Amino acid sequence: MRIIAALLLVIGTTTTALAQGNCPGNELSDLAAGSGGQPVIRHIKSDLPSLSLDQLLDNSIVVLEGHVAPLRSYLSPDGCNVLTDYEVTPAAWFVAPPQRSAAPGAGVAQRIVLTLVGGSVEINGTPVSVMNDNMASLPDGGSMMLFLQRSRSDGTKFELARGVYGAFEVKAGGTLNPLLRAPGVYPAGFPEDREKLVAEIQRRRPGGGRW
Repeated sequence: MRIIAALLLVIGTTTTALAQGNCPGNELSDLAAGSGGQPVIRHIKSDLPSLSLDQLLDNSIVVLEGHVAPLRSYLSPDGCNVLTDYEVTPAAWFVAPPQRSAAPGAGVAQRIVLTLVGGSVEINGTPVSVMNDNMASLPDGGSMMLFLQRSRSDGTKFELARGVYGAFEVKAGGTLNPLLRAPGVYPAGFPEDREKLVAEIQRRRPGGGRW
C-alpha cells in the first residue's frame, strides 16, 4: 500500500499527507504548533489492490450487519494520525464468535468498537483533521455490512479488513454501496446487493465461520 505524500498551504490551511512509516512521531502536534493557529488538514490517499470476496473473508474474523455511531476522535499514540472510534450495534452476524448461542444471522445486539483512521481534534486550540480520501465517511446510524479484524494496536477493538476494506452501506432495496472510492477495488462479479452477498458468505463460511 503506497501513500502519496504532499505538503501544501491552501487558503491559510495546512494540508499534508505523509508517506506511511515515515512519520518521526508527534508530527501533527508539530504541524499545529507551526500553523499560526490555522486549521491543519492531512489527506491520506493510498494505492489499493483489488480484493476478492474470498480474500476479504480470509482477512476477517467477524462479518456483520449493523448500525454505526461515532464515539470519539483522538490522536494516535505516535502522534501521526487522528483515529475515530465508532460503536457498532449488530443486527445480524454472518461470521461470528463460535461461543455465541445465537445462529449466524440472528438479530442479537452485542456492541463492539470499530477504529478507523481519520477524524478531527484540537491540539492546543488548533483544529487538526485527518481525511482518508480513499473512503467515504461512515453514515451515522446507517445500516452497514462490515468485514472486521482485530485491531492491531488494541485487541479489545476492531478495524476493517486490511485496515480499509469491507465497509458497505446497505441502501434502500438492499443495494450495497462500498465506502471505498477507489475504482475496481472489488473485482467484477463481487455481489452488489445484500442478499447475494449474504448468500455467498454463507456458502463460503457455512456455520458462521471463525473467531
